[in-house]
Amino acid sequence: MEGINFKKITKEKGITLVALVIMIIILIILAGITVRLAIGNNGVVETSKEAKKESIEADERTQIETAIKDAKTGDYMDGNDGTLKVESLQKSLDNQLGKEKTEVYAEEIVGEKGKKEKEIRIICKDSGNMYSLNKDGTLK
Repeated sequence: MEGINFKKITKEKGITLVALVIMIIILIILAGITVRLAIGNNGVVETSKEAKKESIEADERTQIETAIKDAKTGDYMDGNDGTLKVESLQKSLDNQLGKEKTEVYAEEIVGEKGKKEKEIRIICKDSGNMYSLNKDGTLK
């Protein structure tokens, strides 16, 4: 057995227990930082939830604006003051978003200069978001 040097093999040492403990501590610290970044208040999970909420709201606003435009065509406008009819807007929203997905109602509010005005409000039942329309029928 000419090529084997047993002296050299016995001098090489493996990882020591101290080095192993230090490595485990470092891994635990890194895992804690990673979990905190993922789950914390400004973490990836929270940020993605906020982005999803904003995306849903933007989608709803687009669909509501389309339904408003549809409701404004033809004889859907109230002849007296030129505002949208609640019934026609509800019908248009049912066609746009699906039946029973929204609730439309008119509410009297005190506007500028103490004058009572009719405001149309739309509630999207799936998300719970509420939208209000200006007097001219545009989203606020």
